[in-house]
Amino acid sequence: MSTPTITPVVVSRAGSDFTSVSQAATGGGDIWAGTGAEWLAINNGGASPITLTLVYGVGGTVDTQTLPNRTVTVTNGHTVVVGPFPTGLYSDASGNMNVTYSAVTSVKIAVYKLGT
Repeated sequence: MSTPTITPVVVSRAGSDFTSVSQAATGGGDIWAGTGAEWLAINNGGASPITLTLVYGVGGTVDTQTLPNRTVTVTNGHTVVVGPFPTGLYSDASGNMNVTYSAVTSVKIAVYKLGT
């Protein structure tokens, strides 16, 4: 599988500035090492809505039937936060979470996880 493209940001009571920690969404999708404790923030600064696809991993089955990937619409001009992603459903064979986007122009993302 592919190498993670995102390093999760640990959020503390001191806060986290999305503008400072976000990165441009990657055309082929993005990956991070999934622990089940992460949340994904997506800001769509583009002119049209986009579809975020949360890819089910090797555990994404019910009664031996493969689940369809989960999709979320992100309206233009909005920020959406999704998660967490249970590893038993979303982790690929390498333990990573994978997401793709219908468009990436002006789309910024950040992965967060809670600190202590």
